[in-house]
Amino acid sequence: MSIDFPNPNTTTTYQHVYNGITQNWVWGASLTVDGASGPSAWMPEAFSPNPKFKIIKITGYISQDANIARWVYEYDELYPNSSSGNTAQNLYEIGNTTSKAYGFSVNTSQELVNNPGFFVKRVPDDTHTFIIPTGYPGGEWFVAPNPITGGCG
Repeated sequence: MSIDFPNPNTTTTYQHVYNGITQNWVWGASLTVDGASGPSAWMPEAFSPNPKFKIIKITGYISQDANIARWVYEYDELYPNSSSGNTAQNLYEIGNTTSKAYGFSVNTSQELVNNPGFFVKRVPDDTHTFIIPTGYPGGEWFVAPNPITGGCG
């Protein structure tokens, strides 16, 4: 996948959509490892000298990876703008597989193998959290713990 960036003489921001998720890019002086100003270039917004964050509220989910505790969530942006119908993924879920969730052994219905009756669930609606643009592939990512629900029978 290559990104066709616009001419920086005419615009200094760019939004790239990948798999339905938007990633913001900015044109500007990059920062070197020692914090000095480097050459100008297109960079993910988080790596710019002035990254911004968003405060969001989870409103639902669009899809779930088959038999994995990993979802694509819908959210409303509360700050700095107000918008709805956005999508992001939970960085805490990235390592989950069909047999593991948060390091626990699970079956394909996300039930804990060593604790029958307890399940890894998606982040609940109305959870407030934040997104910091990371430049990580796949678009926007937030962090929020997933509940593990169940009871002793």
